Amino acid sequence: MEALQELKKRTQNKKTVLSKKEVDDYLKNINLTDEQKELVYQYLTESAVPGRERQEEQQIRKKDMPADLPKTVFFQMYLKDLQRIVPCTEQEEKILFERLASGDRTVIHELSDQWLPKILEIVRSYEMEAKEMEDAVQEANMGVFLALDSMLGNKKMNYYEQLQKAAKDAVETYLSASAAVKDMDDSLIAKATLVYEAQKYLAEEFLRMPTIAELSQYTKLPVYELENILAMAKEE
Repeated sequence: MEALQELKKRTQNKKTVLSKKEVDDYLKNINLTDEQKELVYQYLTESAVPGRERQEEQQIRKKDMPADLPKTVFFQMYLKDLQRIVPCTEQEEKILFERLASGDRTVIHELSDQWLPKILEIVRSYEMEAKEMEDAVQEANMGVFLALDSMLGNKKMNYYEQLQKAAKDAVETYLSASAAVKDMDDSLIAKATLVYEAQKYLAEEFLRMPTIAELSQYTKLPVYELENILAMAKEE
């Protein structure tokens, strides 16, 4: 049995079936009949099949990955994690949710991992730039994880709908906040441009740089806001 486990380990490391000669060479000091050696070889062949199928499945899934995803190191690592996940069957997922409903906290991480591919699909259903997608995925992952934690011990719930809603709510909250920041940035840029043009115009009028008070009077912006804008301009 020790020899068999060692051969199985070698098969997995090699990621292919060992040849009969390799098996015979390893077993040469063990007193086995030809029939027993053949059984060992068959066992190793059969045990290698799931690994090959999983590898092929991962390769197919990798090819199917969309090209419009972020190219950052973090996101590429995230995609590799997705490719390593072996999807549950509907029955297996149902059992996991039943364990969650019974109060088994240990299944939260497993269910969270199972939802990673679904979360990516949900995020991609929204229109956003690739750089926003990375943050949206992280927010949706956290939303699903927190939702799973809140479901612990709850037996009267449509788990799939709740998790889907949690992911979508997280994405939409992020996009709303992102849009608000973008509007703020656009407004700041517009004000900075106004201040620059005002400085230029007043400098030509006065033959000197205008004071903060003069800029405030001309642009109708409060002094404190002008000071912040000019400070940021100096930092850049």
